[in-house]
Amino acid sequence: MGRLLACLLCLFLPFSVFAEPAITVSDGPSGIAVSVSGLDPDRTYWLTIVSPDAEDGAYTSFEYLSGSDQGAVAFPDPGPGQPMELRLHEKSAGNPLLARALLDAPAEAAIPVADARLVDFARIYGLAGDWRGEMACAQGTAAFEVTLRPHFYENGYLGDLRLTLIDGPDQGASGEWPLTVQHRPDTGAVSLAADSPRSVPVEGYAIPQIFGTTLSEDGLRVEDANLQSQSCTSFSFARAPLPAPENALAEAEALRTDGFLGQWQGSYDCGAPTALDLIFEVSPVNDLTLARWVYRGTGKNAFDGEALFRAQAAGPGQIGLMPLKWVKQPYRHQVAPVTFSLAPDGAAMQGEFAGCGPVQVTRVGGEAMAGAATQVMSDAERAGLADLAGRWSGLTPCGGTEQFMQIDLPDLSAGETGVDLRYAASKGVDAGAHLALAARPGDPIELSLIEKRQAPLNQPIFLPRELARADGGLVMQFDETCDDVALRRDDPPPRFAALPGATDQQALLVQESDKALRVAAPATICRTLADWAAALSPAEARMTRAGTWVTHHGGWPVLFTDPYFQPVFGMGYPSLSASPDVGEALLAPLRTQCGDLGVEDLQLRTALTLAFGVARNSELFGSEAQRFRLAVDRAQVGQDRAARLAEDLAALPDTPDARERIAALRTELETLALLDSETARLTASLDAAEARIVAAGEEAFLTALAAVEEPATPKNLGRAVDLLQQRDPAERSHWIEQLDRAAGQLAERIDAGEMQLAGMQDLAILPPIAAALEKAEEKQRRADAAAKSALRERIAGLGKVTELRPVLTAITDGGNDPGLLAAYDAKARALLVAAAGPIPDAEAAEQADPEPALSGGALSGLRRNALITAFLTGDPLVPYRADRDSTLRYLQRMVLVFRDYCPAALPPDLQTRIAGQFVDVGALTGSRDQMAAMGLQAIVEGLGVLADPGSAMAGAIRQDEIFAMADGDAQILLRNLDCTGPDMRRLFENARDYVIDPAKNVPQDRLGMAEICLVALDDGMVMNETRAYCRCAGDQLDRSSAELQAYLRADPRGRYRQIPLLDRALDQALRGCRQ
Repeated sequence: MGRLLACLLCLFLPFSVFAEPAITVSDGPSGIAVSVSGLDPDRTYWLTIVSPDAEDGAYTSFEYLSGSDQGAVAFPDPGPGQPMELRLHEKSAGNPLLARALLDAPAEAAIPVADARLVDFARIYGLAGDWRGEMACAQGTAAFEVTLRPHFYENGYLGDLRLTLIDGPDQGASGEWPLTVQHRPDTGAVSLAADSPRSVPVEGYAIPQIFGTTLSEDGLRVEDANLQSQSCTSFSFARAPLPAPENALAEAEALRTDGFLGQWQGSYDCGAPTALDLIFEVSPVNDLTLARWVYRGTGKNAFDGEALFRAQAAGPGQIGLMPLKWVKQPYRHQVAPVTFSLAPDGAAMQGEFAGCGPVQVTRVGGEAMAGAATQVMSDAERAGLADLAGRWSGLTPCGGTEQFMQIDLPDLSAGETGVDLRYAASKGVDAGAHLALAARPGDPIELSLIEKRQAPLNQPIFLPRELARADGGLVMQFDETCDDVALRRDDPPPRFAALPGATDQQALLVQESDKALRVAAPATICRTLADWAAALSPAEARMTRAGTWVTHHGGWPVLFTDPYFQPVFGMGYPSLSASPDVGEALLAPLRTQCGDLGVEDLQLRTALTLAFGVARNSELFGSEAQRFRLAVDRAQVGQDRAARLAEDLAALPDTPDARERIAALRTELETLALLDSETARLTASLDAAEARIVAAGEEAFLTALAAVEEPATPKNLGRAVDLLQQRDPAERSHWIEQLDRAAGQLAERIDAGEMQLAGMQDLAILPPIAAALEKAEEKQRRADAAAKSALRERIAGLGKVTELRPVLTAITDGGNDPGLLAAYDAKARALLVAAAGPIPDAEAAEQADPEPALSGGALSGLRRNALITAFLTGDPLVPYRADRDSTLRYLQRMVLVFRDYCPAALPPDLQTRIAGQFVDVGALTGSRDQMAAMGLQAIVEGLGVLADPGSAMAGAIRQDEIFAMADGDAQILLRNLDCTGPDMRRLFENARDYVIDPAKNVPQDRLGMAEICLVALDDGMVMNETRAYCRCAGDQLDRSSAELQAYLRADPRGRYRQIPLLDRALDQALRGCRQ
């Protein structure tokens, strides 16, 4: 300790037989050893150590002495810095001072500078690593060392303490104890507890429990040890130094040369089959060789974890791994040291994992990477990584939803790897997710998932792949789930205290210092904030406006951007966003003094509360206050882009190609978060700019057309005329005169017959074109008159029906002149009469029906005598002329009777064919449209019955009469004709033919016009659509002229399609039948 002693006996006791007290000081093992002599054994004394200038009677620590105590007393060494004084007092009235001794202050020892690499190592790995120390006990002073590794519980460590005595009679003896260390980072407290020894240096040697120690700020030693022992007096415990960088790199290169470094894969069994990836690499941060132990178990209790080991040579062909840190720790998993032995061929290693058994690994990627140079970070690279430490944030779309990303980066230059990533939807109320990631320094910085600490239930997580430096910032890159996001620094701004401002202070805030602002008086706050908030429309002031970018916060975020905020508050909002005291000072008058400001008071208070972080939990990730600040950031981006938009707009030239840029600016404006008033102002500026550009383009176009630099086409002149319609009369007259040359060129082409006149009338305001159109129209009128005269002559010269078509086509193409059509119709009528020939007398043509063949005898009672006679004799004309519906009902009933009494007489398909006449079987089996049409027809018929029930009743009565007639006739036939005889069979075969085709075998001159239609259109397969058409067409044809009907009957197939030429009115009616 090297102190000089000056003993001053400046006070003397009354006469005594004892010598005057004397103080002697010497260096002790743990402080100052003090002995006092010349004391009276019948008196009591006390000794203290104080500053030389302390008052008499002052004391700090003290010790009592009696006259019989002449031995040593120990005081702690006060340390360097100033002289101290020992004082001896008698324990009596007044505590008289008997003696004093001055301790000179030694020169202060130089404070050693901690090894920066070792400090970084301690910050990253906690207490893990090599330690050493000394302890003085009764058996002698001992030196010890221990390598600590992580325990399974947090901030706990295990190690094997190896102790050797360095003095005393048993010098050189050694022992070993298991050691448990617990560290509390919040207080810095460290406790050390040795378990039962594996061996001891001497019998009875014990290591005391050590409490009350604290870890130094740099993490390199423990201090203030409290030894729970009477026999031990001192204890020191500090980290062992790391190998020098050059030695660490040399060791790494040796391991690489021996073939250890690289990637290995294998397995082991620690209660469950476990797969292992083992990666050896040299840390670019601290130059040490590290091993990443990445393992995973499968099966029912699957797990995966990762730990970091320090790797060192452990002998020839051996490498030892000592755990340093958990990267990802499964619940209650523990790590232990491992030593691997390299196989002779360098392709495999084997080792023993304590408590688990053997570990086998093989090399991945071929031969060992011998000879490759070890890469270590340069000072510039370390500095670049250190600069990235802090908080970064950004916005990016993920899975269709915009997410706010916030990442906290450690100092990667010091080897720290833990990264916190939080993200949440930029709008909404969900708390988002919190991921713990591991970062691997490099370019780019690789990221991997350690733990999903919080995530929305049943939703995928958004996991980034890497961080890349770009333009002084960072870009976080994803595989597929999210777009890459540009990150900006998001370190919290300083907090300001709020101080009352002067009564005449006009600005809301005035900076007093780096930590305080002066806030204006309440009256100024009320007036200023009311004017500030008045920039919002009532809709923008509400925070529930839906369907826009301001869904949750109205337009308030825009007011916190620089153009609106700085002039009012005196400084930018980003520097105030973490100052709740300032926000509270602004809010106080709003609550109590401002009254009705004429604005949305509640929304104003809400906006200030969120913006300044006044609300509880406002600093939490995903809080509404954080979302508000995020909305302000986005609004500021909108303001910056709006300013650039205005600059771009002002720089636009008044040229036609600038309109594309105007359209792009309009699209950009739609995406900006601006107030409605500002959007309207910019929109008006865009409109004005576009109007100028359009006007300049129109002027340029008219000038070029007037100079015939633009082609004098109808399109260009039409555009010019449209533009002139919008001009005042004087300007219009001016340009009509200017365009005379271009109009003259087009007029020449009109005169030459090169142009179609359709649509030219709009150009008649141009005199040359008006004159050319008038001449062209006169020419066209003369041509039309000549054409009509030629057509009349052509019509008069027609001699056959087959010559009509080209003439009718010419008339139609010429505009359907009524006079020509009348002449044509007269000529067509004359040609039809000539072609039809003489028309027979209708009454003469009708022959009286012969007397029914069955009018007498046993069959004379038949009600439908003529019909049955026709079916028996095969006469088709009688059933053809009969009412078909009544005949079919009659046959339907008769077939039912014969089915019961004489089925052999019936053709097999007769009943089905009759039924098919009442139900459209094609519709039932046809397309969906046919079935729908049949259903609609049934609905219409049903509605008709409801509308006119009388006709429905008459129809039902008529049907009953027909059924009764058929029943009676069937009984007569069954009694008088052989059921299976030829007459009966012939009757029903002819009935079948009638059902299939009522016109079968009927002479063509006796057919109705509907059947003539079918004959004309029969292509071998008459479809339902054709039958429907002919039913409609038959009615129209029956009303046509006798000449036309006779003409068609003579050759239905050849002449039916001539109807449009012979009777245009009938043709129009027939077109309706096709619909």
